Amino acid sequence: MLITHTPHSPLALLIPRLGTRTVRGFAAMAATTERKEPPKAVIELFDVLREESLNRMKDFEANHLFSLVWAYSTAKRLDKQLYEACLDRVRQLGNKKDEAKGRGVGERPLPVDMDEMDTTVPAVLHETKHLSVIWKPAHW
Repeated sequence: MLITHTPHSPLALLIPRLGTRTVRGFAAMAATTERKEPPKAVIELFDVLREESLNRMKDFEANHLFSLVWAYSTAKRLDKQLYEACLDRVRQLGNKKDEAKGRGVGERPLPVDMDEMDTTVPAVLHETKHLSVIWKPAHW
């Protein structure tokens, strides 16, 4: 059995509300792979999940948000409102972690010389306009 969420995750709370629409929607999608537009049941499922996700955004952790954005972007259903809500929540979670570590919100380590770096703390190894390479020790 493949488990894609924990029993207490916000997504787990939504599944009973959706009932058999979930199974029917995914079965219809699998049966019509050559269609360009998803079946109506799948669109309805994504719409219900979208609204509930927006209403419960404060309950989501980072892994829920990344899964949500991936699913909606893969299905070509990710809109600006959902994307921005997820981005805001990820920033809130990041700020919370920064505060817990005693750093100012939004502070980030400076780029370091890899030969002299302390491998016990996070570091920015390389940064350009569209790419950052981050070193993060395990369990940090």
